[in-house]
Amino acid sequence: MRCISRENKVATVLIIILPILTSYQSPVAALGIGELVLLVAGIISLPYMLKNNNITIYKYYYFIFYSILISLFVLLIHNTYNLSDIIKRLGVMIFYTFIIFGFADKLFNIDYGLKLYKKLALFSAGFIFIQTGFYYFFNKVILGILPGTTLNYSISSYSGLYQKYAGMSDILFRPASFFLEPSYFAQFIAPSLLLILFTEHTKSTYPKAIFITVSMLLSTSANAFAFAGVIWILYLEIYARHNNGISKMIKIFSVSVLLFVIIYYVFTKIPALLSVIERFNLIGNGSSGSANVRTMKGLMFFNEINIFEKIFGVGFGTYYSYIQNNPVNIPDVQDEYMSSLGYLLTSTGLFGFSLFLISLKDMVKSYSKSAKALVLLLFVYSLSSSVFSSPVYVLIITFVLKLKKENDKFQY
Repeated sequence: MRCISRENKVATVLIIILPILTSYQSPVAALGIGELVLLVAGIISLPYMLKNNNITIYKYYYFIFYSILISLFVLLIHNTYNLSDIIKRLGVMIFYTFIIFGFADKLFNIDYGLKLYKKLALFSAGFIFIQTGFYYFFNKVILGILPGTTLNYSISSYSGLYQKYAGMSDILFRPASFFLEPSYFAQFIAPSLLLILFTEHTKSTYPKAIFITVSMLLSTSANAFAFAGVIWILYLEIYARHNNGISKMIKIFSVSVLLFVIIYYVFTKIPALLSVIERFNLIGNGSSGSANVRTMKGLMFFNEINIFEKIFGVGFGTYYSYIQNNPVNIPDVQDEYMSSLGYLLTSTGLFGFSLFLISLKDMVKSYSKSAKALVLLLFVYSLSSSVFSSPVYVLIITFVLKLKKENDKFQY
């Protein structure tokens, strides 16, 4: 790896640790520590970034422009809608757009970033094993969150978070490593599994990949199971297409059998993981379970809005104003949380969502299979998680922008 400048190294570190830092509340309301640090770093780095005059105009900018336009238009025709909610949502979206396409695109070093991210992911995965061991051997719940800190979460104190996980551990033990929820851990670590499989070609590739996969299963997050399954299926399919020899096929079969044995062993030894399957079974049945709400609520909301709104959207930050003025029959209606797919469809309509998909395709200019696989993984995220304009979203899009064909294991 070539020597990189201090600016590139600092920027790369900040992007990689952003999902962890944002778990903690900063002195500025509504901003996590990671977001505040990146905002300050971005402002300080502006002169450095502006020295480089080759500005790339991404099609993502058209999506952002449309998002702002439709939100302000909706506000114009519905003057009772909450202006502060709309401004807040648009501000978050613009902030993350600047971080990705201004700060990260100019300063993130892909070689250093890959190395650092994989190390941090393995460390996070290892802590899941420690948490699991402490619980099952010593009946003790340990968190990976710093005590005495204010959390950027619905539960703002360490003691409150500890009581939550300790209280539910008798029913279902759910380790989350250094994150506030197992699903946040799953969102952070899944891209590392993909990148290890798609960019490494060493003897340690499969041991590391299996280590991370098992840690994802131990988190008991339904998302983790889905993400791991998609990544392995995608990898084995591409591996099979690029390696037609008998020995290669035997290796694929062996890895598949080993994964099946590991998953079966983990399930039989930790019966609590069966609850994950139960949560999958709730999807689509109209229940108020978290998996069903995350996956179906946004699509149900999209089905409720009129044809004009389906095409052009209801704008960002309008959800609470909308449900106050229109009868809506969806589960958990008082909470805006929904999947990114549902959120983007309802906020920008089919037209805006099409712009978003076009912008994702535009980002993968390097023909890197790893980058294309990350875009697919991001789409899987959007089916069940709210990741749009989030720290994990920044991490994934940054890798999509910076990965090159030379980073791939599969070069043809």
